[in-house]
Amino acid sequence: MTYTFEVALTVFLVMVIISQLIAGMTKMRLGLPLVLGVLGVVGFHYGWIPKDIAELSNMKAVGFIAFNVLVIHSGTAIDRSDFRRYKREFAFLLSVVALSLMAVYMVSAVIFTKEIALIALGPVFGGGATAAITSVASLATHKELSAIPWLIFMLQSAVAIPILEIVLKKAMQETNTLNCSKFEVNEEKNALIDRIPTHMKSPAYYLGGILVFSLVAKWIHLKLFAGIGIHFAVVALFSGALLGHFGILDKKPLARADSYGLLLLGLMSLLLETLANTPLKAIIGLLIPVIVILLVAVMSLAICAVILAPLFGIKTYHSLAIGLACMIGFPSVDYLLNKRGLKNEEFIRLTNPWIINGLSIMIGGIVAALL
Repeated sequence: MTYTFEVALTVFLVMVIISQLIAGMTKMRLGLPLVLGVLGVVGFHYGWIPKDIAELSNMKAVGFIAFNVLVIHSGTAIDRSDFRRYKREFAFLLSVVALSLMAVYMVSAVIFTKEIALIALGPVFGGGATAAITSVASLATHKELSAIPWLIFMLQSAVAIPILEIVLKKAMQETNTLNCSKFEVNEEKNALIDRIPTHMKSPAYYLGGILVFSLVAKWIHLKLFAGIGIHFAVVALFSGALLGHFGILDKKPLARADSYGLLLLGLMSLLLETLANTPLKAIIGLLIPVIVILLVAVMSLAICAVILAPLFGIKTYHSLAIGLACMIGFPSVDYLLNKRGLKNEEFIRLTNPWIINGLSIMIGGIVAALL
C-alpha cells in the first residue's frame, strides 16, 4: 500500500482515536500515550504501519512547532496569584519533588547507569513536553536511550493513576478542605492586549503572536544563555510567564486559537517517531529500568510526602495527592477530579496543570542541559 499524505494522516488520526477510546474505557489507567505507543510499536514491528508515518503525515513538522511554542504557552498560563495563595503548598511540592528526584537518581544510578538515571529525571515528574525535551536532547549523546522519556510518559498513568484515585477519595474525606492561606485574587487587566479589538483576534493572530515570541526567545537563548548551559525550554518558559503577566501576549494563546489539540497531536507524532527509530529488542530492554524508576518515584514521593506533610501543615492524603498529581499531570488528573465525582475547586487550583507543567519543564530543561 502506498502511503500518500492523506493516507498517512488518516492512519495516524485513526490510531489516536482508538487510543483515546481505550483510554476513556479504562478510565485513564491505560492513557492515550501508552495505547498509542503500543499500537505504534506493534505496527512498526510487523510492517503494518510505515516507520516514517510521522513524516509522511506532516505531523512531525507540527510536532516540532509544538515543541517550540507549547513551552511559551505553558508559561503564559501560570497564574502568579496561585503562588501567593498557596505558598506553603508549593514549598512543600518543591521539597517533595527535589527529594524524590534525588532518590530516583541515586537508586537508578546504582541499579542501572548514571546516563539512564539522568535521562529519567526529566520526564518522571512531567508530561509530553518534558518527555520531548529530554528525548531530543538525548539523541545527540545517548541515542540508544532516547526512548526512555517517552516510555516513562507512556507508563506513568498505568503505575500512578490507581494509587492517585484512592488517595484523592481519602483526601476529600479528610476534615476541612485544604487549610490554605487565603488570598484575594484580583483580576489583572492585560492593558496592552486589551487595546487590540476582539474582532481582530483570529487564530492567525494568536498563532502568529506565539510563533514570533518563540523566535525571539530562541534568539535570546542563543545570544545570552546557550553558552552557559541553560536550555531553551527554561528561557521559553520564563519568557511566556513574563509575556502573559505583563499583558504582552494573551494567556493560553493556543487554546484561544483552537490549536492546542492539533499541536498535542504533533507532540504525539514525536513519540511515534522515536519508537519507530528504536528497535523492538531495545524497547523491551528499556522497560525494566523504566518500570523500576517509576516504582521508585512513587515510593520515594509517598515517603517524602508523609514525612514532610506535618512540617508544612498539610494533611497526609492531600500531601500524597499533590505529589502524585505532579507526577501524572494533565489530562489524567483533570479527568479524575472532574469525571469521577472528586471535583473540589480549591484542590483543582492547587493541582493547576500549568503550574505543574511549568515545574516539569524546568526540570526537563535542566536535565537536557546536563546531557
